[in-house]
Amino acid sequence: MTTPQHPVVAFTVTIRLHYPNQVGMLGKVTTAIGDAGGDITGVDLVEINRGRITRDVTLNVRDIQHAQEVGKYLRKAIPGVRIGPISDPTFLAHLGGKIEIASRVPVKTRRDLSMVY
Repeated sequence: MTTPQHPVVAFTVTIRLHYPNQVGMLGKVTTAIGDAGGDITGVDLVEINRGRITRDVTLNVRDIQHAQEVGKYLRKAIPGVRIGPISDPTFLAHLGGKIEIASRVPVKTRRDLSMVY
């Protein structure tokens, strides 16, 4: 299998970024991601205070190695940026399971369970 030339949805990652709370920093971050070949699909604010902003940036990349390269490029290109975890949103959705079975009838006692079972 060959590695795709362009970012693809099959390789979506979320990078947690911490950077100084200064005007224009989000623009610098998004430009650097584009310069590194990442395709941004979402930006979520996690935390903000006077000195620092934390955002989760979701992007399509070519593969996991490319995701790591984007992270390294961000660290090098933007002074003060800190890279947190790089995670796979699909994997995170599977943590703890995806399907739940719930009773339509309240089951509080053993007798209740016997009746609905």
